[in-house]
Amino acid sequence: MKGENLMKLSKFGVIFSLITLITIFFYGCSSSEKSQSADSTSDDDKEVIVLKASSQAPPTSPYSKGFDALLDEIEEASDGLIEFERYYSESLAKADNNVTALSSGIADIAAFMPSYTPGNTPLANIVSNPAIWTDSWVGSKAINELYRTHPEMQEELENQNIKWIGQFAFPSYHVITTKDVKSIEDLKGLKLIATGQMAILAEELGATVVGMPITEAYDAMQRGIIDGAIYGYTSSLTYGLEEAAESVWEIPLGAVGGIIGMNLDVWNELPEDIQNKIEEISANEHPELYHQIYQIDGDGEAIEKFKEQGIKINKASEDDIAKLKNIAEETVWKQWIEEQESNGLPGEKLMEDFLNFVDKYEQENLFEN
Repeated sequence: MKGENLMKLSKFGVIFSLITLITIFFYGCSSSEKSQSADSTSDDDKEVIVLKASSQAPPTSPYSKGFDALLDEIEEASDGLIEFERYYSESLAKADNNVTALSSGIADIAAFMPSYTPGNTPLANIVSNPAIWTDSWVGSKAINELYRTHPEMQEELENQNIKWIGQFAFPSYHVITTKDVKSIEDLKGLKLIATGQMAILAEELGATVVGMPITEAYDAMQRGIIDGAIYGYTSSLTYGLEEAAESVWEIPLGAVGGIIGMNLDVWNELPEDIQNKIEEISANEHPELYHQIYQIDGDGEAIEKFKEQGIKINKASEDDIAKLKNIAEETVWKQWIEEQESNGLPGEKLMEDFLNFVDKYEQENLFEN
């Protein structure tokens, strides 16, 4: 009897152990499935960061296409974490109000021209000095290195709640006129549209600067009110100047650059790996993309249009190029340097380094003809 009881207890113990093991096994599987499901849900439900992006130009313009190229690269690098809600043609902020829009958070990211806001961005306005670079890629790379190596450049924007995240540079402007201009001597007395530091240079070269929006240039040239404009090929095509001009004098007047900024609060909330990717894109991929869009494609198409119209394209002599550089350095650059130094800012050092960076990237130019 006692043996039978022991056998029953033994069988009961085995059965109990099996039931316990099976319960533990299924509980473990269930927990694993729940964990995997939770992880999957976490990935799928990851909140997308939607940022408002402001461009002053129409979506089809090279200006906006170049900006969009950066936004596209950031979206792709973020693996879907960041999406941009894009506003064109000043629909979010006026061209001269993008700095304020970034500061206040009306825009999360924007491309802006420091020449429109010299009072807010005096150091950034170094990119508006003429006769410094001719190729877009060279200008962009030099601006990028200037910002990376001089904290005061970034601090100027951060003091206004803006984080510098990138830059762009237009290819060289030229003299587009209703006259057959071939030399500096031919510029004397010509009435030309020019703005900012380029206007100072134009006056030093003997031209009479006319304060008129470029949107009115075509009609004014047709009616003889002005003789032309100092402008780039791509932008001139946008406003139909190829239909009013007789010649383009190709002298390396240089161009202006722009800054791409992000609201500093928005930047600080981004994951560090995304911040690093944005900085990498602005230093490397974007200067090449912008050069392709604006200079190779944009200027390439515009030059063909000018030629189709039978417009003369006159090359500047080496003597005139040397004179231009000297005049720019002794007047426009010097004035910018003195203004910064008088405000306790290192204008001379910044200009010296900027010119060295331009020289450096001219030696490395990927797109040199």
